[in-house]
Parts: sequence; structure tokens; C-alpha cells
Amino acid sequence: CIRDREGSAPPQLVVEYESGPLPPPVSEFTSDKDNGPAPLTVQFTDTSTGSPSSWAWDFGDGSGSVEQHPSHIYDTPGAYTVSLTVTNSTASDTETKTDYIIVSGAPQETVFDVIADTHVRSSYPDDNYGSDDELRVKNAAADFHSYLKFDVQGVTGSVQQATLRLYVTSESVEGGQAYAASDTSWSESAMTWNNAPGTSGGVLDSVGRARVGKWVEFDVTSAVSGDGLLSFGISTGSSDLVKYSSKEGSNAPQLVVVYQ
Repeated sequence: CIRDREGSAPPQLVVEYESGPLPPPVSEFTSDKDNGPAPLTVQFTDTSTGSPSSWAWDFGDGSGSVEQHPSHIYDTPGAYTVSLTVTNSTASDTETKTDYIIVSGAPQETVFDVIADTHVRSSYPDDNYGSDDELRVKNAAADFHSYLKFDVQGVTGSVQQATLRLYVTSESVEGGQAYAASDTSWSESAMTWNNAPGTSGGVLDSVGRARVGKWVEFDVTSAVSGDGLLSFGISTGSSDLVKYSSKEGSNAPQLVVVYQ
């Protein structure tokens, strides 16, 4: 209504109109990760436009969700195609991402026992110590170097970690340094200081104090790529002798390989 200025209400113009239909939605989504080992938890985020009011997810493993931003756990290794269908009052739209989530198997760990080990001594360059129950490492007037050989078999994936483990029988301020030996054909019953193999590449890893009754661990991952014979040497720059159990001792050396 319209009243004059003396009335109780000022003049007003009221316009009523109907809003038009929403534009069609455009489906889109992201995730916080797209690969990893099982079980893999993935958080999905809807980024669709067009103000959708409903969501239908297909995670590619036989399950789905109607939540806008669902989280899903993939329990089985494989490649999974994910799709999202969004709907508003006007239309629906589907976005499909082929092989979007890649789930690998859980890491596997295998412990390999040493197949041959010995130490050599510079002051007795022609003597063999392959039957001793200990490995010796020292750098002094009489140097001791130790050698170990492993036969790695059954590694079916990419090596993630390789650890050389030695059990300390006589402790030292320095446990030594590990390197890849240049030859794997040596025999523990025939190796001497004079015929021992050299190094192949630089130092793989070194350890500090070696405490008696404990295991020391050298990271040798860069020297382990898969199946095959592997040979390692242990030396030191210290004059403090360290002793480790050999395979003839109570705790044989180990090579622990983690692969996926």
C-alpha cells in the first residue's frame, strides 16, 4: 500500500521474483595421498562446483560412500579407480579417475644368516682363521679385518632397508666401519691377509661404542639391491680391539632385509 507523508508508513516498492535453476554441477575431488602400503587410509575431499546436495562415491574396491568428504581404508594391494557422482536440483555429473589409488603390499622382512665369515691378521699374513668362533677388528701394529658373506634369495620387491647385525663378545670404544667387498668368491677356510678382497666403493656405515652382549647394526642398504651373493668387510681406525661372534659362535651375524 502507499500512504502519504502524514501516514504512519512511508511509501514502499516491493518486488517479488523467482530465482532461476542452479547451474549443472561439475564433479571433482582430491585426496591426501594416492599411494602407499596396505592398509592404506585415504582422506577424500569433494571440490565440486554447482552446489551439489548429494554425493555418491565409488572407491573401486566394491565399497562406496554418500558422505561429502569420506575417509576410506584400502586393505588389499592393487590399483583402484575412484569415481564421484554429485547431484543438485538441476542435474548430476560424474568424475572418474582411473588407477587413482595405488596400494602396495606391506613391507616384508627376511633375516639371512651368514654363510661364511672370517677375520684376517696383518702380522700373520698367510694364516687362516675361518674356524674361529669370533671375528676381530682392530687398527694397530697388528691389524685385524673381518669378512662376511651372505646368500640373499627370495627378495621379491624393492629393497627398503638392509641391516648388517653383529653380536659383540668383547667391547670397544669403536665398532668399526662396514664396506662392500670387491669379491664374493672367497672361502672362509682359505682366506688370509694376503688374498683378502679389497673394498668396492666407500664406507657404507660406521658404529661407535660396541658394548659386550649387545648387537651393533650397520646400514648397508646401498649395497643390497636384491637376490645374490653379498660380501662385506669390517675395518676400523681404532687401536681398541673389538670382537664379534662368528657363525661358529653363539650368535651368528645376520643380514636383515626389508623389501616391498
